[in-house]
Amino acid sequence: MWIATVFGGALLLILGLLIRLFNLSFLIAGYNTSTAKQKSRWNEKKLTQFIGSLLVACGGVLLAGGALIAVDAAAEVALGASWTVFCAVMVWGLIFVNTNQRFKNE
Repeated sequence: MWIATVFGGALLLILGLLIRLFNLSFLIAGYNTSTAKQKSRWNEKKLTQFIGSLLVACGGVLLAGGALIAVDAAAEVALGASWTVFCAVMVWGLIFVNTNQRFKNE
């Protein structure tokens, strides 16, 4: 199980860095299929910076959990804790993006 956790964490970390550093908005689900008119309502730079940071954070959580599982440091607790924190960060990120018009163009 630790291999899947590490692999998933590494994948999220790489995707997050790509999105954040190169503003690859086409990798953001939903945004990539929006029309030009819909996309013009969003601040693409802020959105890609935040989504990239969110994915890097989630990838880091999973990598840390996978590393703890690999060295057998309370493997079951580390697995449960890493996935719980991962889910909490993702839910917080979704709420943060969709509330208070943070990423809308003025």
